Amino acid sequence: MLRLDRLLLSVAIAGGLLFASGCSRLTFVKPDLSKMEVEQVRQPVRARDNAAVKARESAYQLVAAASTAYQQGDIVGAEKNARAALKADPKSIDAHTLMGVIAGQRRRTAESGDWLKKAAQLSQGRPAEASNYGTWLCANGDAAGSLQYFDYAAQNQAGEDRAASLANAGTCALGVGMEQRADTYLQQAIQYDPQSALALESLANLSLKRGRAMDARAYIERRLDLPPVSASALSTAADVESRLGDTRAAAMYQQRLRSEFPNTNTPPPGN
Repeated sequence: MLRLDRLLLSVAIAGGLLFASGCSRLTFVKPDLSKMEVEQVRQPVRARDNAAVKARESAYQLVAAASTAYQQGDIVGAEKNARAALKADPKSIDAHTLMGVIAGQRRRTAESGDWLKKAAQLSQGRPAEASNYGTWLCANGDAAGSLQYFDYAAQNQAGEDRAASLANAGTCALGVGMEQRADTYLQQAIQYDPQSALALESLANLSLKRGRAMDARAYIERRLDLPPVSASALSTAADVESRLGDTRAAAMYQQRLRSEFPNTNTPPPGN
């Protein structure tokens, strides 16, 4: 996949976090309003600090408004509020992150990377921002660079957060053919979170690449037990059943794919 995902559903950066390993999407970590720097200013402050305090509180509220607008599909409103937050506090990490998400949604890929990199720099080591920038690097052809960020993030996280960074790293490594490294990351991810949808789906695709269709079936069935079901998970399930020779099951998954995701173009099983 979380951060602001406690308030919003998690999303991937728009612009193509898709890999030949089965079209799994890397998860993207949204800003955590509960951990924003504004919390620090709730402590007693001197009078001369009041202007800065008010600016940061204003930025906090504007980021919240931008996040709500984004969730509701109002990209224009989200960008307007995120820019206002930056005007109030040019060093707002979360406003930079949101601008990166919004730029990605608008398919302004290079701009998205700039915003996310700046968020990572401003955060001075917060793992969420490192993982986010790693996601962007992976989606834009720098797998080696992304793995450094994912490694850093995972080392400074625990539980489901660590699992998310490891699942991202494993999916990225798998997408560029680094199978052994992918296996290590993904196995670690499900140790920290046995219900990591991304890790399970990527492990299914890795098992298919290695000719272990029965293992792939076990992983993808676990993935399909976790809502929401994705187009890529159904496509992988169809491929698994085709490899195992169960044409009826493969056809069933293909039918579900057409019915539940009519606008998704996927190759036929076995391709």
